[in-house]
Amino acid sequence: MSTSPLRDVDWVRQSFMLPKRTISNSDALRRTLSDARFKFTDTTLGGSFAINPPYQFTRFADIPVPSLFAGSAGLGRYYSEAIEDNAQLIHMRFGVPQFNSLLNYFFNFFNPQAARMARTGRSYDLAFSLGKITGTLFPLPVQLFTAAGAALNFLMGRDTSKYYYLKPTMPLYWNAVNTIANGIAVNMGLVPRIMSNAEKSTVKGEPEYTAEIGRRYQRLNPEVWHESGEIDIYSLASRAQRIANEQRRELNKALETGESAEAVQAKIQSMVDAGRYTDTKRAFQSYEDYLKSWHSLNDRTEQEDDGSVDVIGKKMSFKEKTLKFFEAEYEDGSQFVTFHVEHTGTVSESFSNSATEPEISSKLNGLSSGARQARFASADGQTGIGFIDDMLQMGGAFIEGVASAVNLQGLLAFSGSAIADIPKMWDSSSADLPKSDYQIKLRTPYGNDYSRFTDLFIPLSMLLAGSLPISTGKQSYTSPFLCEVYDKGRTQTRLGMIQNLQVSRGEGNLGWTRDMKPLGINVSFSVMDLSSIMHMPITAGFDLSDAVELAGAAGLAARAANATSVGGVIGRAGGALGLAAGTDFAKGFFDSDTVYSDYLATLASLSLTEQVYTMQKLRINMTRQFSSMNTWFSASHFTNWVMGSAPARLISAKAVGMSL
Repeated sequence: MSTSPLRDVDWVRQSFMLPKRTISNSDALRRTLSDARFKFTDTTLGGSFAINPPYQFTRFADIPVPSLFAGSAGLGRYYSEAIEDNAQLIHMRFGVPQFNSLLNYFFNFFNPQAARMARTGRSYDLAFSLGKITGTLFPLPVQLFTAAGAALNFLMGRDTSKYYYLKPTMPLYWNAVNTIANGIAVNMGLVPRIMSNAEKSTVKGEPEYTAEIGRRYQRLNPEVWHESGEIDIYSLASRAQRIANEQRRELNKALETGESAEAVQAKIQSMVDAGRYTDTKRAFQSYEDYLKSWHSLNDRTEQEDDGSVDVIGKKMSFKEKTLKFFEAEYEDGSQFVTFHVEHTGTVSESFSNSATEPEISSKLNGLSSGARQARFASADGQTGIGFIDDMLQMGGAFIEGVASAVNLQGLLAFSGSAIADIPKMWDSSSADLPKSDYQIKLRTPYGNDYSRFTDLFIPLSMLLAGSLPISTGKQSYTSPFLCEVYDKGRTQTRLGMIQNLQVSRGEGNLGWTRDMKPLGINVSFSVMDLSSIMHMPITAGFDLSDAVELAGAAGLAARAANATSVGGVIGRAGGALGLAAGTDFAKGFFDSDTVYSDYLATLASLSLTEQVYTMQKLRINMTRQFSSMNTWFSASHFTNWVMGSAPARLISAKAVGMSL
């Protein structure tokens, strides 16, 4: 008989689930598996793409799940699944206006074919198509350079169809954030004052911040804090991307070292089973070790560090550290600032068109009204002498008969006999797109200056930097930054400006410390769209002239393949490329973004990656163009096109019609 005591942990594990020994390791893992295990983000400063993630629960309420990637401090299961997975994040990028040349603007803002179709309803006009083909063939060698220029503008993010657009200048923005944040840090005393007496006490006996306190901050997050007490905003901006890069590197190692799918699976499974956890102070080799550590929290020792560490706490040389920063910037790690905002609820939009009376209607009816007044004033031409009135009426009737015979009876309306009913004409259109109105609640769980600065004032500094006018001198200023806003599935703006920013300090159930320092800040702001008129293209991106030009390009390419001389091959191949590049179909690969395309992207809930990065946008544009071409060549479109012509409509006049 065993004398070892039976612990609660032994029988509880066997009572409510299958014993672990009876199932495989992977099945046992799935019983308590959380998506937090596969995330690299945490809630440390810069550990999440959102600069202001809600803080997690206490250490014992929702214990962080160890991440596969050792550099993450982990997320609690409930926090990961209930809060982070359902968070509403907005991504913002700031910049300055970039103007197009007037020549570029006038060459690209208007399409005569689209205007003709919109005004007259006539499409694929033969004369227009012939003219377009001639215009493409005549400067054929130039078409290659034109297409290359369009591709270069697309790759560089230059929008040649707009009068001006946003040119991203995020280094300037982060410089402004750094100035504001460190200005607040100096005023709060987080940066040790020069020529200060460390032994001297400030108000209410609170000691001044010394170099030793600055070094403690630096040990908490050595990437973000300098030993002298300043915060490195530039490092903070890309820290989440550097963590993501480290995770990607670890997973790539697993894929590269595996000789088969089973080997890769085993490698990843070993990473899952290891479950290492690192909080830059102490590492645990298993989840059980991590749980046991809670019984000896006070035994942890601070890690001495000189600041030359990466996101997983490894020592690095200056060269290695610089390369990691370059890698993060290559992945656009600091090209956007992300905020966690309060849920905005439902989203709605409305579109309206207005009409006005045409000028010709007022003129014609004005003539008729004047004639009617004259006839009334002259008693309708009655003299009171019977035979004279009869002769006048007969003469008038004779004139009306002649006018009716030659279809000029409409002119008689000007004599005051009728009012012309001319329909109103379109005047203008407007779109009331979803408003970019957001609220951010900044809270800190602790009242010390370090927590208040990181939880309240760093996010506030980023919002202020995007909202305030920019100084051009001590007593002069200019406009604030322009901005882009991407709110997936709700709204987005490529050319906007923060219209208003409201800051309410002292929010929450305990808004202030006894020293009148805020513990909660609510920030509300609205982004104004500077280009809010939305209009749709009437063409699908492929027409008859494109079909003829592509057929000609295919013919030239075939002749180039059969040519016997090098000059013939080069000439015909160059002509084929130039002809194909000169079509609107090919130019559609490098289409610029419009309010209309942004609205469709919002409806489809496109991600930020699919809308910002060049290769992703090119793939979408090419797919759209080829889809348009396939639709154009379909039997349904061909019959619809043919039966929409005048001769076909004449033939279908004897049709029975729809059974409605």
